[in-house]
Amino acid sequence: MSYYPNSNPSSYNGGQNYDQSWGYQMPDPGVPPPIPSHTYPGAPPAFPAHPQQAPLMPQFPQFPQQQHREPSFPQAQPQSHSIYPVPNHPGYHPSYDRPPPSYPPHHSSYVAPAPYSGPPNGLQYSQMSYGQQQQQQPFQPPMAQYGHQTFFYLGTPIHPPNTPESALSVPGYDANGNAEKVKKAIKSFGTDEDALISVIAPLSAMQLAALGAAFRISTAGTLTSKLDSETSGWFGAILHGLTLGPLAYDVELVNKAIQGAGTDEQLLTEILIDRTLEDIRLLKGAYRGRYGRDLENEVQGEFSGKTRRIFAMVLSSTRPADNTLAVDHALVERDVKTLYDAGQGKIGTDEIAFCDVLVNRSRQHLSVLFEVYEKKHKKLSKVIKSEFSGQLRDTLLYIVQGAKALKDKSKSKEHRPTVATAETWGIMRDVKLLEESMKGAGTKDKDLVRRIVRLHWSTNRFRLIKRAYAAKYDKSLEDRVKSETSGDYRKLLLAVMRASA
Repeated sequence: MSYYPNSNPSSYNGGQNYDQSWGYQMPDPGVPPPIPSHTYPGAPPAFPAHPQQAPLMPQFPQFPQQQHREPSFPQAQPQSHSIYPVPNHPGYHPSYDRPPPSYPPHHSSYVAPAPYSGPPNGLQYSQMSYGQQQQQQPFQPPMAQYGHQTFFYLGTPIHPPNTPESALSVPGYDANGNAEKVKKAIKSFGTDEDALISVIAPLSAMQLAALGAAFRISTAGTLTSKLDSETSGWFGAILHGLTLGPLAYDVELVNKAIQGAGTDEQLLTEILIDRTLEDIRLLKGAYRGRYGRDLENEVQGEFSGKTRRIFAMVLSSTRPADNTLAVDHALVERDVKTLYDAGQGKIGTDEIAFCDVLVNRSRQHLSVLFEVYEKKHKKLSKVIKSEFSGQLRDTLLYIVQGAKALKDKSKSKEHRPTVATAETWGIMRDVKLLEESMKGAGTKDKDLVRRIVRLHWSTNRFRLIKRAYAAKYDKSLEDRVKSETSGDYRKLLLAVMRASA
């Protein structure tokens, strides 16, 4: 309700500053009335609303500002629905917010006020004048607005995406000094590969980001592009993956997997399957930021049928995080029945039922599920091999193998994990994939480089992988890699592996 002196006192019988003989009393023009507490963000309505009509409350005129007040975030002014006429006398300014109604008034002229969402991006309350209009901000992905919060991707801390280069620093790390060493290594006659190995190989993801920022600020190009032009072969491919960092490297690999002639289903499976919700969210946001396309649409466009469905489910999954909730054994029993009825218990296979259970359950849940299923029926991996084929079978087996926690069968119990964690799930699966990169005639260098670079980011997990490899094959992973590589390529790959020692 707006302020207006009432010439008919009997028409209203209450309200602050109301006098039955003289109507509403004008405040002292030199002292503006206090801002009503109900206008503060999050405050409850001043009066409970009647179920049939909007609450009525008198409002007071706005006088010229005489004293400093903390500014209020500007809000859209709803159209007046007062039964009184809007005053039009000198000194009146309709800037005080009316008490928000607890339900929308039942007439077409009502315009709901915009919900309070804080000050505009990058603008503090002290920088805003009272009544100032919010400036239109350019679109940025939501992930870019987390300040100094640390994200984790592939088990390693990274800076928030879109962090300014000036803020890409790591306490205790001399990024500027290392940037000068890199420039010196590539500026001389020929490239000093040993210098590049000693500077870049031991660095964490956040340190590499800081190095890249320092290099770009002091030169005309990015560290990755400069090293690409100065190095080649698998040596250059490793440096390329390291300097991009875990998130940008995965974005590039996904794009390579789905662009061009044919689709690299195995690469796509290794990047997208068995990832945390935060990993998937960061990957989708970074992919859109680099290529301007939606990752879900891109992936679905490369497949058809049930394979397309499982990748769509993976990219939109809301499965619980591992080791955060106790296993629901009643749900385990229901899932066992669902999987049996979808496979062994019927003619034909209900692929979607299988995908729904395996994609949307935590690895902790799946680990118990597989044990119960095997006791009642048989190994679920054998069921999948007999009921499925092609890429869908390989993808489901990848999920099953990823839900197996590391079991240390060695005599030494010094480093045996007591509880399955995110670092221990799928260890043996990754050990076997590393061996597949090197066994047989010729080394699959592309797979070996990609897998070691991606696995080494999580230093604790990679340490477990190296230990498990040695226990399974009676040979250290370093010795195995050394026998399959040579030259600077070998030296750099071994240096990367030793960074997690």
